[in-house]
Amino acid sequence: MTLVQPTAPRAKIEERPDSVTVTIPVRRTCVTYLLLLFLGGFLVGWAGGERAAILALSSYFTTGHIPGYNSGATSPFGIAMLVAWLLFWTFCGLALVYVAIWTLAGREVITATSHGIGRAFPPLPLPRPKHYPAGEITGLHMTNVPLSWWEEVGWIGFMPDKGAVAFECRGKTVHLASEVDPAEGGPIMQAILAQLPMLAHKAEGPRRSP
Repeated sequence: MTLVQPTAPRAKIEERPDSVTVTIPVRRTCVTYLLLLFLGGFLVGWAGGERAAILALSSYFTTGHIPGYNSGATSPFGIAMLVAWLLFWTFCGLALVYVAIWTLAGREVITATSHGIGRAFPPLPLPRPKHYPAGEITGLHMTNVPLSWWEEVGWIGFMPDKGAVAFECRGKTVHLASEVDPAEGGPIMQAILAQLPMLAHKAEGPRRSP
């Protein structure tokens, strides 16, 4: 009979006398590495297009023409289209850089103290870090929702409407631990309750979120 070794927990729980920190790195599989290879190649081409457009506009605004372009390209309409394309191209490139950084170094960091629960996603500034006051938290529970196949292979990263642990705050459901298996929800929930024992009587057992 073949023994199946359980997978190591992805969440790292660090408990201190006055706080607990749960760190969950982004899920990395062969799919995410293939995605990174694609992004790397695309961003090389993106940088070339960005440079060409900037040089063309720089030439137009300094000399009044663009070498290698006909007069139609330097008409007001042509320049407006070039500026619009550059803005769109820049936005797309920066969005892909954001995805690449998240895939390489992203992590969800959950902190719990006697004052409440915090959540951040370093090293990126978005989503913005949030803090939920202890007095406004109710219904702490495990969601018991299995990961879908695309989450298992690492195709989808952080999902704000899904997580192994959830609670209600200010009329909204807040999900935590979006990239871990539901089985890890128990230790994470117990670590939070260790810092916020007043939530124990408000906590609930596992339930299936919609």
